[in-house]
Amino acid sequence: MMVAMTNLFPDLLTQFLLSLSLGTAAFSWIASPKLTGAGFMRLVTGHGVIFLSLMIGLSWALFGAPYPLWLAFEGIALLSLILQWKLHRDRRTKSMWALFLLQTVFTIVLFLAFAGKGPAQFAFLLSSALLLGVTHYSMLLGHYYLVVPKLTERPLLICLKMFWTILFGKLLFSAFYTWQAWPYLSEGSVLGDGFIFNWLVISMRWLWGYGALLVLSYFAWRLCRMRSIQSATGVLYIMVFFVFIGELLSAYLYFKHGLAI
Repeated sequence: MMVAMTNLFPDLLTQFLLSLSLGTAAFSWIASPKLTGAGFMRLVTGHGVIFLSLMIGLSWALFGAPYPLWLAFEGIALLSLILQWKLHRDRRTKSMWALFLLQTVFTIVLFLAFAGKGPAQFAFLLSSALLLGVTHYSMLLGHYYLVVPKLTERPLLICLKMFWTILFGKLLFSAFYTWQAWPYLSEGSVLGDGFIFNWLVISMRWLWGYGALLVLSYFAWRLCRMRSIQSATGVLYIMVFFVFIGELLSAYLYFKHGLAI
């Protein structure tokens, strides 16, 4: 098991960092900089710069320098994020929209190259990135209500609606592939990591990565509607933890056994 996890670690960490970079920055349109000020845009894009830089550095260290074309894609995505981080003002200009689109498109292209197994696998990994991203972005936005107390709760409610849309899509996806993976869960199965361990990992993936998130997101919604933003942010912190755990378990099943659950 230790050897297997050692072999999986580069794929897991690369996918995790790329997901956070893509997902967090991709939702930066939800809260208008006219409402939050440029500081929040710099906070969000700054996180994207950090995650993407770490991903590029890690992939170079583990897999070597990429082909020139992919090097250009990485450079465009990272430069677009850096320029947004440095130059964003209290409103989103056409140039900022152009940089946002460049960063999003080229990070998705990198993601497509990383998925590399077909449209279904790409959709599975992309949905994980979006779920990670919208949850992390929501937590950052919740903190910013301390900086801008008069900020309406509407952007946070939009985040939760986006979260539910992505989560329910993933639920359908995972339900189908869990049914497909039933031979791994049959009593006495030696597929995957064995009958008992398969049940343990897949059960935790469903309970922590889906069940806990549904309950917590409901409380976050109610707290936002009550304008108890600090309490809602505390719930979002816990949601980030459960999303991290759920998606890491999902990535383990995917990269080790090819199970998109």
